[in-house]
Amino acid sequence: MMRAMIFAVALAFGVSGQVSANVAPPDPPGVEEEAAGVVIAYLENFNSGSADGILSTYSDNPGFIWVENGHVAYRSKADAAAGMATAMGAMRGTQLKTSMDELRIVATGPDSMFAYVPLKISTPAASGLGERPTRDGVVTMTLVRESGEWRILSGHIATDPAP
Repeated sequence: MMRAMIFAVALAFGVSGQVSANVAPPDPPGVEEEAAGVVIAYLENFNSGSADGILSTYSDNPGFIWVENGHVAYRSKADAAAGMATAMGAMRGTQLKTSMDELRIVATGPDSMFAYVPLKISTPAASGLGERPTRDGVVTMTLVRESGEWRILSGHIATDPAP
């Protein structure tokens, strides 16, 4: 009799609960921080003047595109590689500074993120003495996970005022 009662109670608890919808579990904590690593690497490579370092943060996807102040600068990673040395020479000493408190990374899918990075942009004066006034800017990026690594698929940097 006791076994029958235990079985009845177990059965009642097992089937009386509401069935939940099939929902994918959330990404484990830290995925946004992991994706932020490629944004930080981009900024550090830019600030050190490393064209190769910047290129290492870009996706190999044929859909890669980079926009500056509303104009397409590079339509592929190969275009970026071809133009990067000249661009980095022209911007020598320019520093992109951000507060990590203002960096925003938002998941847009299991292997994609959107990044919003407000910037303070400082550029050396033409005379080499001091700096021009700091400009405000923002860079937005689409980040994708490729073979377990986060890369930049697209980006747009805008400055106020535009250079």
